[in-house]
Amino acid sequence: MDNTKLPRWRGFNLHQMFATSARWSELMPMDNNRVSEDDFRWARDWGFDFVRVPFSYLYFIGDGERRQYPEDRLAILDRVVELGAAYDLHVSLNMWRAPGHTNFGYPYNEPEHGTLWVPDEYGSQDLFVHFWEILAERYRGTPSKRLSFDIVNEPPATDLVPALADSDILAVYAAAVRAIRAKDPERLMLVEGLDWAYTPVPADWCAAHGVAQSLHGFAPLALSHHHCEYSPQGLDLTSNEPSWPMRLPAPPPEIEEPVRTLLQGRGVIGETHWDRDRLAASLQPWFDLAASGVGVHAGETGAHNKVPHDVVLPWLDDTLGLLTDHGIGYALWNLRGPFGVLDSGRADVAYEDWHGHQLDHEMLRILQKH
Repeated sequence: MDNTKLPRWRGFNLHQMFATSARWSELMPMDNNRVSEDDFRWARDWGFDFVRVPFSYLYFIGDGERRQYPEDRLAILDRVVELGAAYDLHVSLNMWRAPGHTNFGYPYNEPEHGTLWVPDEYGSQDLFVHFWEILAERYRGTPSKRLSFDIVNEPPATDLVPALADSDILAVYAAAVRAIRAKDPERLMLVEGLDWAYTPVPADWCAAHGVAQSLHGFAPLALSHHHCEYSPQGLDLTSNEPSWPMRLPAPPPEIEEPVRTLLQGRGVIGETHWDRDRLAASLQPWFDLAASGVGVHAGETGAHNKVPHDVVLPWLDDTLGLLTDHGIGYALWNLRGPFGVLDSGRADVAYEDWHGHQLDHEMLRILQKH
């Protein structure tokens, strides 16, 4: 497989290993941090060919030094790869929580010690690279058409982190890519866009390192993350009920730069009218990247269950339609849970029974359309 070209994979995130805190089970099914064979079977039977499996490195460590990874834990990832092969689904392993880096979700996520993005006293960068080396060696020989590595989830917006630059993030990416390639030269890898996977890494960097790239399609955030319990503070700046199309509120006067510009660009505030055309404009840098020959995939997209169903469906149809028009595949966050097609807990959906689960068939049809 060409290291920068991607098929238009379509599927779901299987989130059960993305966090170790028991509090996440308050919001979504965690299934004792195990993926279900049923999820693979149903994804295939519905016509999909891709699963992204975000994981927390904490789930796999076996000692206080964070360098021992018990075989019984790694065997769980083996089972994921085996199920992908059995059901003809590409598996993309994503380190959602890494040494020194965790995503939004407080108080559901406990903060990490140190930082992944610059050298720290905890050796976070070495630990990060070391775990990828373990996985690269373990899965050497598994074809890239079956397995890819999505290096780390949503790097921070450097404008908001003092003394952090995009070059620091690219240096961490490069270290992981070199280490993986030393163990497994043929492994397909994706790096996530900068600024929480919203801004593309330059095409020449991707070409030089032989990697594809992942975007996250949640714009406008005022819609997709409306009243989401684990959104970062500041995303829910409006109590306006989402609509599609949607006009965003004016920026509150207390919001200063660079936060103001960042929130405007992500579709949180700004007196901006968001519709399909505005959505297309926000995605245009990714379309340009794909046109340049770099493989692009939307590793996460979807809208929270507090967003009215009759708003989610046309917004999702437009989002996926634009990606499809440019040959870009996607993975819904998630298959089961508040953003998903199963057991999403929406109050305004006429669910159908699906083997004891609640299926949002209208949403599924939109996914199958694209």
